[in-house]
Amino acid sequence: MTYIISNLLLGCNFKSKSGLPGSTPTQQESLGREEVCQRLNWNQVKSGLKGDPKLFSQIDNIYTYLSYCALSESEAEDLSKIYRSSKSEEQKLKILESINGNYNYNLVGAYQQLADVYYTTAKGKNISLSSLAIQGLARANQVEQVLNIYKSKKDDETRATILRAMAGYLETDDILESDDILESDKTRIEDLYLQVAASNNQTLAPIALRALTNNPKNERWTSWGWSKEVTEIIEQAVERDFYKLCCIEPLEMLVLTKKYPNSQFTKAFIEYRNFTEGTYFGQNAGWGSNKKAVFRQPFEPKREQSFWPQFLKKYPQHPSSDDAMYRLARSYEVEGDYEKAIPLYYQASQIPDGGLGSVARERILFIIDLLLSSESLEKIINNNPKHPLYVYLVYSKAIHLIREDNLELAIDELEKFIKKYQKLEASKLTYFVETNIYVQNRYYNIWYTESKLDIKNNLFASINLQLERLQKIQAIRKNAQKDIALYEEAAFWFNYDYLAYNHFWNDRLLFTFASFIPEQWEGVTTSTERTITFDLVNTANENYLEQSRHLKSIELFEKLLKGYPDSELAAEAKYSIGLNYHYLHGGAYPEQTDQELSWRELAQQSFREFVEEFPDSYMADDALLTIAGLSSAEEAVPPLEQIVRDYPNDDRYEEALAQLKSYGGRASNSTSSRNNQKIYRPDLLPVGRYHFYEKGLDKNVSYIRRGNKMVGAVYDPQQPNTITCFTATLSSNQANVEWWGNLQQI
Repeated sequence: MTYIISNLLLGCNFKSKSGLPGSTPTQQESLGREEVCQRLNWNQVKSGLKGDPKLFSQIDNIYTYLSYCALSESEAEDLSKIYRSSKSEEQKLKILESINGNYNYNLVGAYQQLADVYYTTAKGKNISLSSLAIQGLARANQVEQVLNIYKSKKDDETRATILRAMAGYLETDDILESDDILESDKTRIEDLYLQVAASNNQTLAPIALRALTNNPKNERWTSWGWSKEVTEIIEQAVERDFYKLCCIEPLEMLVLTKKYPNSQFTKAFIEYRNFTEGTYFGQNAGWGSNKKAVFRQPFEPKREQSFWPQFLKKYPQHPSSDDAMYRLARSYEVEGDYEKAIPLYYQASQIPDGGLGSVARERILFIIDLLLSSESLEKIINNNPKHPLYVYLVYSKAIHLIREDNLELAIDELEKFIKKYQKLEASKLTYFVETNIYVQNRYYNIWYTESKLDIKNNLFASINLQLERLQKIQAIRKNAQKDIALYEEAAFWFNYDYLAYNHFWNDRLLFTFASFIPEQWEGVTTSTERTITFDLVNTANENYLEQSRHLKSIELFEKLLKGYPDSELAAEAKYSIGLNYHYLHGGAYPEQTDQELSWRELAQQSFREFVEEFPDSYMADDALLTIAGLSSAEEAVPPLEQIVRDYPNDDRYEEALAQLKSYGGRASNSTSSRNNQKIYRPDLLPVGRYHFYEKGLDKNVSYIRRGNKMVGAVYDPQQPNTITCFTATLSSNQANVEWWGNLQQI
C-alpha cells in the first residue's frame, strides 16, 4: 500500500512556483527596479522577448527592464523589430505599457525607430494598442503626429483618448520651460480643444471643456479669468448644452450656480433639491441641509415615475440626469419591471458625468444574474436583438439554465457562446469591469490593474473550464449505477466552485450582494439605494444560493439517500451533507428567507443524525468532534464525552479528551488499545489546521517533507479511483493545509 501511495504522489502534479526545473535562484527571483538594470543585460532581454524558454521565469523582470532602464540606439532598433514581428497582442500591449511607464528615460522621444513604431500602431485598427501608442506619443511631445492621428481617426473612442492624453499641455502656463514643445504647437492644441468644446459632439465636447478649464495652478474658477472663447462656451452650456459640463467637478458646478443663479443649469439643481429633499452637492452653503444624509427618506416608485421623465425632458443631458435615470430605474426595479429598469441603468452608466456609472453597471448585472430566470432573459434577448448588452444576456441565460438543472441545454448555449464570441474585441466584453488603463494623464501615472485583453482572456479561460466541468458532470450522469452517479456528481459539486457562477462578476459578486441586500430586514421604505421588497430579497437570495456548490451537493446527496437508502455510499453521503452545511456556515452564506435553522444548526443536526444512523462508521468520531466545535463550551461537553466513551480506539479520542478536560468535563479512563493517529479524514482534506502526529500517520497517507514543508496524498481504500493531494506547513503538532484537490481516475 505504501508503494501505491508513493506512486500516487506522482499524479498530484505539484509544480514549483519559482520556475523551470534546474533554474538557478538568481534566475527565479524577482528583481527590484534599480537591481534589474544591473543584473540583466540586453541579450537576455532580447532573447526573453523572442520566446527563449530558458528565460520564461525572467519575463516579469524583462518588462521591468523596459520600464526603468536606458536603451541604446541599437537596442531600440532591436525592440522595434521584435514588436513588429510579434504575433501576440498581449506581448505588444506589455511592451507599450512598459515603455510608457519608463519615466527615467523618454525612449519614444529619444529614438526615431520607436517613434515610428508608435505612430504606425496609433494609426492602426486595434483600439487597445492604438490607445497606448497615442499615450506614448503624447508623452514624447510628438504633437504633429498626434494631431495628424486625430484628423485621420473618426471614431470617438480614439479621439477621446487623444484629448485626454494631450490635456496636460493645457494645464499650466509654464509647460514650455520644462518640455520641448513650441509655442505654436501649444496654440494648435488649444485651438483643437476650443473647436471640439464648441461642437455638438456629446462624447468629446465635455472632455475638451474639462481640459480647457482644468488649470490647477491659477484661480480662474474664483477670479473668472477665462478667455472670451471659453466663457462663451460655458455660458451656452449653462442655458442649453448641459452635457458639456458633465466632466467638471461638483465644486466647480457650485461656482457656476452662483455665477449664473437664473440659468437653466441652476434651475435644474433647484428642482432636483426640492423633489429629493437633499442637494446634489451635499452639505453646501446656499443649498440648505441635505436631509438624506441624516434621515432615510421614503422612496416611492410611482412618485419617482411621475417626476423624473418630465425632468429629463426639460433638462436633457444635465449633470444630474444620470441621478434621475438611476432613480427612475430603481423605481422599476423595486416594482419588478426589470425590462424597463435595465435600459435606464444602461443610459445612466453612459452619461459623461460618470458619477453613477459603476453602481448602475452593478445593478444591471445584479438584475440579470440574481433577479431574472432563463425564461425572462430569453424574452429580453428576443425583444432586444441589437441591445449593447446582448452578449452579456446570452451568457447569463446559460448560467441560469445550469442553476435550473437544464444541463444539456446549458452546455449547448455555452458551446455556442464560446464559438461566437471568443474572438470578439475585448472592449465589447468588459462593460461590467472598470478599466482606466489607457486614460492616463500626461503627468500622473495611474496604477495599472488589468488590461481589457487580460480580462477577456481570463473570462474565456474561466468559461471554458466551466464548460469542461459541466461536461464531466454530464458524463457522470450516464453511469448506469445511479447511486454511484449521484454520489460522484455530489462530490464533484462539493470539490469544484464556480460551476454555476456568472463570470462577468469578475469576483465582485459577494461584495455587490452584501451592498444591495441588507443582512437584516429593514423594511420596504428606506433610502434610494437600500429600498427593497420581500420578493426582491427572496428572489436574490434564492439565485445567490442556487449557484452554491454546497447546496447543490446537499440536494444530490439527499436524493441518493432517499432513492437508495441501502447503498454502500449512504454513510458517506449522510456525513457529506453535514460537511456541506459546515462550509455554508463557515462561508457566511446568506440564509434562505424561510429558513428556520441557521447553517450552523443544520450542520449540528446533520452530524447528529449521521452518528445515530451510522454509529459504527469510522467517521462517527469526526462528526461528534465537529458538533462540539460548532457548539458553546457547555453544549460541547456531551459530544466530547460520547467520543471518549464510545470511540476510545478512534482518531479523535485524544483531541476530545484534551478538549473535555479544558471544559472541566468528565473524562473516561478508557485509553488503551488505541490505533495510530492519522491526519483528519482520509477521503477529504480541506484547507485548514489539523493535529499532526508524524510517527502515527495512517498507512493511507503518504508525503514528502522538507523542513516544515510537506506535500502529500491521502488515499481512501473505499474509493480506489480518487485521492486527495495536499500541501501543508508544519508547526509543533499541527499541520496547516494550504491547498487540496481531488484527482479522478489516477
